[in-house]
Amino acid sequence: MLCPKCHKVVVPGGRFCGSCGTDLTGKPVVGGKVHALLTVTVGRSKECDVIFSDQSVSRKHCSVEMLSDGTFFLRDLQSKNGTFVDNVQIKQKHITTSSRIRLGNVNIAGADIISRIEIKCPVVTTKRASDNTLFYIMGVIAAAALLIFFVHSSKNVLTVPNHPSVSVSPQQSSSVDWMRDVEKSTVIIVGILPDGKYTCGSGFFVNGRTVITNRHVIRNAHVINLGNRIIGSYTARIIAISQELSMDFAALDVGKDVAVPLPLTTSIKRNDKVYAWGYPGILVGMIQWNGLPEVVSTSGEINVIRNGVTSILVHSAKISPGSSGGPLVNVKGYVIGINTFMLGDENGRYYVSYTSKDIINFLKTNEIKYNVQ
Repeated sequence: MLCPKCHKVVVPGGRFCGSCGTDLTGKPVVGGKVHALLTVTVGRSKECDVIFSDQSVSRKHCSVEMLSDGTFFLRDLQSKNGTFVDNVQIKQKHITTSSRIRLGNVNIAGADIISRIEIKCPVVTTKRASDNTLFYIMGVIAAAALLIFFVHSSKNVLTVPNHPSVSVSPQQSSSVDWMRDVEKSTVIIVGILPDGKYTCGSGFFVNGRTVITNRHVIRNAHVINLGNRIIGSYTARIIAISQELSMDFAALDVGKDVAVPLPLTTSIKRNDKVYAWGYPGILVGMIQWNGLPEVVSTSGEINVIRNGVTSILVHSAKISPGSSGGPLVNVKGYVIGINTFMLGDENGRYYVSYTSKDIINFLKTNEIKYNVQ
């Protein structure tokens, strides 16, 4: 596909030309018109989603959009010192994980800025939030999930089993055993925002009372509920949250031991088979009114292991909005990562998880108990 203005090749389905910035949304594209699913603002202002204190960065310097075709788009917001991609000043441009971005005097990798795009269920109110049918359905789904949490929390419908101490690792002698353990440990998380809207995601127990998830799943929530069909539902409080731009972790405490924790392992190799567990928002609607939604598992393999300030796993086990914060486990049921976001271009989609190494560092820093295999 060629840009109608500069006639250079553009990403199929892309929203703008990466060379001249021409808006392509009114043109025929693969799979229909492309729109922004989520926008993150970057700058010095406390109102921004990603904040830099460096004075060379404008208060609202730029924005990053996640488009419906799986690509990412960077837009300069009339910044004083300019936005640069691969040493070229831009007004708007598609970016990838390999892009080198400079905002004033601040350098940041494309992978790090993309990782701040929040992969989560759309936030909704009890009224129709959008004319887009899919978002409306997702809104109803999120509201239904929250209602179920309230019903179960108030009526104590489910019985909490008497699990072993958090210091004891589960013995996972067969695939059936470890799958049951992962199912017991993986929870759906619903956060209530101050304005009455909701967010949702996934998480998993690292000890009998502590759940780890992505920071973006619970950010700004003033009430947090979590649970699953086995342990029931609980109100949780935030006990730790990552402060680094490149990290995306939060720890939640339910007040007492209620679950069998999942052990972590740092033994990871390329091409290892993996399973991503969580509660994709679109499937949360497949609920039964006598219980919480079922956890979903997808399988794939490790494609890339990137070690650095932030260590990430790129894999083919599908994750989607609502899966953020769920565990990525190996064939023994040991956690090797936490599901966080996805990447995509004309060649396909890939899914990204922070590694267990970074999870362990986060837990150590905050003196939270965990098990390692």
